[in-house]
Amino acid sequence: MTTLRVALVQQDTVWQDPAANLARARGFAREAAEAGARVAVFPELFTLGFTMAPEPFAESIPGPTTEAVGALSREFGLYLVGSCVEAHTPKARNAAFVTGPDGSLVAAYRKIHPFSYGEEHQHYSGGEDCPLFQVDGIPCGLQICYDLRFPEPFRSLAVRG
Repeated sequence: MTTLRVALVQQDTVWQDPAANLARARGFAREAAEAGARVAVFPELFTLGFTMAPEPFAESIPGPTTEAVGALSREFGLYLVGSCVEAHTPKARNAAFVTGPDGSLVAAYRKIHPFSYGEEHQHYSGGEDCPLFQVDGIPCGLQICYDLRFPEPFRSLAVRG
């Protein structure tokens, strides 16, 4: 059996300040690497906070946030799971991504089910697919928050390995 050590980051977010949050993320990535983790996972929209004003922060994938997180992956030799507001029409998307130890973008996922009870659907478009990727030969997938309430994407990932 293969073991994969994953660090889950709980970061006190500086509201809508990507630079400050990325600076904090560096310390968490270092701690994860020093603890022997192979993967570190940051919270949903960790560079901003869970904002309902996504437009000023919307960016492409790859883009500034994936590049900054990729640099941390390369520096600490980790797979990092981050997220950002992705520019998209008609509305931005809440997106997660994985960067590899070489700094490359490994996978990107767009939250399929915006949290309608929190009015997220009024500000974000849903995604359509669930990428399957590998971490050191172990098949992995991504989901974001409210997506866990819907079994179909998990079933799709399981069927694909």
